[in-house]
Amino acid sequence: MKLLNVKRMSVDIATPNGILRAVRELDLHLNSGEVLGIVGESGCGKSIATLGILNLLPKTASRKATSIDFEGINLTQSSPSQMRSILGNDIGVIFQDPMTALNPTYTIGNQLAEVYLHHRRGNRREAEERSIYLLNRVGITAAKSRLKQYPHQLSGGLRQRVVIAQALMCEPKLIIADEPTTALDVTVQAQILRLIKDIQVEIKAGVIIITHDLGVVAQMADRIQVMYAGQSVETGKTIDVFTNPRHPYTQGLMACMPNPEKSDQLGQIRGIVPSLLGEMTGCSFRNRCDYASLACRESIPHHELSNGQGWLCVLPAEDTVA
Repeated sequence: MKLLNVKRMSVDIATPNGILRAVRELDLHLNSGEVLGIVGESGCGKSIATLGILNLLPKTASRKATSIDFEGINLTQSSPSQMRSILGNDIGVIFQDPMTALNPTYTIGNQLAEVYLHHRRGNRREAEERSIYLLNRVGITAAKSRLKQYPHQLSGGLRQRVVIAQALMCEPKLIIADEPTTALDVTVQAQILRLIKDIQVEIKAGVIIITHDLGVVAQMADRIQVMYAGQSVETGKTIDVFTNPRHPYTQGLMACMPNPEKSDQLGQIRGIVPSLLGEMTGCSFRNRCDYASLACRESIPHHELSNGQGWLCVLPAEDTVA
């Protein structure tokens, strides 16, 4: 059953130099109990796309979409009060940087309790019990004493666990994890990813995990959505995209992953990401693509296989296989 269905969403940001097209006509869907990995290099629009879905955009940004359907509710038509009732309750967000996601002037206990008190209308004791339970669940020892601590008294790994607990206070149906392992050491990264996966299975939530690490996607995601220059260029089941990437950009990303069995040389993608200011026609990857031709300046067709794998490219399917 579809939990989230986004149709033709765009996000524009006004800058002194013109309009920056941060997200361009994005289609995205997520089923209940499914994990979707959104991947791409920094600046490709991953985080701003999810902020657009939630309408948590800066004042200089604007969003438009045919529809953003969450469990039958069109979020494009929801009032601010309706969005406040959904965010934190039905949708939990694990923000990218636990250093800034937590308020340094409030204790951990107050920040966790605030979510529960606002949405569940419970009392302070119930909120504290729920907070202690979740802190224990995410692997924080001496949970009750942690409630009185401030964020600066915790390590980066513990702060990330607190942010996860905060997102789970009301057992959301959708969890959005924006690069949840940024700035954590490798051991803690593995623990955090395992924790998110275990909780997702336990509460049967849908999860969108945003990352530039293909290893994280291979470990976590059922499906992948590859973004480049604000646009979705390929999507499909994780196994299909990893074993047979179709878009030249996806192929380039895969080639950049270490694989001693194939080669001791890392691949690279030449050139730089194009400017997203102003209108853009044709394929945004053409200035970096080995297959580029004059046709890439025109409208780009969408290909789709019977297994659901789809991608944008002017080349026929057989010509885009790595």
